[in-house]
Order: sequence, then structure tokens, then C-alpha cells
Amino acid sequence: MSSEIMSPTAVVIEGPAGSGKTFLATRLLKFLANCGVRVSLCPEFSPTQFGTLLAEMASYGEQEPSDAILGFSGVMRFLADKMFMFEAAAASDMEVCVFDRGFITQLILGLWGVPSLHQQAAERVIMSLHRSSVSLFSNKSQLLFVNPDRAVIQARLMERTGAALTSHLLSRMEYEFERYEWAQARFWGWPATVFGASSSTEQQEELFLKLYGRICS
Repeated sequence: MSSEIMSPTAVVIEGPAGSGKTFLATRLLKFLANCGVRVSLCPEFSPTQFGTLLAEMASYGEQEPSDAILGFSGVMRFLADKMFMFEAAAASDMEVCVFDRGFITQLILGLWGVPSLHQQAAERVIMSLHRSSVSLFSNKSQLLFVNPDRAVIQARLMERTGAALTSHLLSRMEYEFERYEWAQARFWGWPATVFGASSSTEQQEELFLKLYGRICS
């Protein structure tokens, strides 16, 4: 890659729970590393003690999330952890940083449990931090939306929980699908690609080549 790139390039993968984001991020990491790119993978939660506690309380797809991470204060906790990871990645010597979810997810999952009275304030904070995160990375950065098949996601969540999904979880899942479709139609400061969760290995590699070409152009 060119030594002229001063800031790392971010690839942020967004999508509903169970859509295969983490698997796709891991494959992309391996692909870019094999191409000689200095690349790191930033998980949904930071490896700090704070991030580990958030991950344990979230537990989405395994059980209902803890009340401690719902509502306005819960959103702020997630945002603090996410901004810590974005700032740390931007300050690293990596050429590319692959993120398992960014701030857009908080406009979807985070606002789910926020009372309507506080939603506008939460949205302002989320969008402010999203704009800040965009400014930290190169203009070659990319958003990647994983577009899932509803039946596949439902089956995966049932496998995780080991039981039929509750009406509450089904309602939340449908809300996620609709909101991610809404997000895909908006511009977030970086170019966005919508990618099918059930795409073949060949299609994934084609996507990776396009991303590599953009990053190295």
C-alpha cells in the first residue's frame, strides 16, 4: 500500500444479529493480511474490562439483554466503548481497521430501549460521534451492510437460544431488519456496499478484491 496514506482506512461492517458479520470480518482480515496489508480486527466490544462487561450484559441472540444496558444510559455506555475503539484504531500503525459494527447500530439497537422523550437527544449524540469517527480515518473508508435472509437469521437465533423465539425477540428482529434497510438508503459519510449474507465464497472474494482495490487506489 502507498506510504502516502496518513490515516488508517476503516471498513465498518453493519447488520442484524446473526447475519454473519463476524465471520465476514474475519475472512476479510485474512484476505487483506495475505495481500500484505497491515490490518486489524476491532470486535463489537472492546477487550477492556468495561467492554467485556458490556458484552456479557448484551447477550443478544442468547437471552434477553440486561436492563443495565437498555435506555439512554445504556446507549451512552455502548458509545463510550465504541469511541474508545475507534480512537485507538485511528492512532495505531495499521493501514486498515475492520470494525464489527460502528455507530449506526446504536441508531437501531440502541434506540430500541430509549423512551421517546429521550430519543432525539440520543440520536444527536450518536450522530455527533459518528461524524467524529468518520473524520478519524481516510476518505477511502467503507461501510459494508450485510443484508440477511430473514428465515436464515431466525434459524440461527433459534439455534443459539435452543428454543423457539419469543414474540418479543421476533418483534425486535423485525425492527432490526426494517431499520437496517432504512440505514442502507442513507449516506453516512463513506461509500456503502450492501452484501447478501448468503453470498457464495466466490462472491465474497469478489467483494474483497473491490475493497482492496479501493483501499490501494
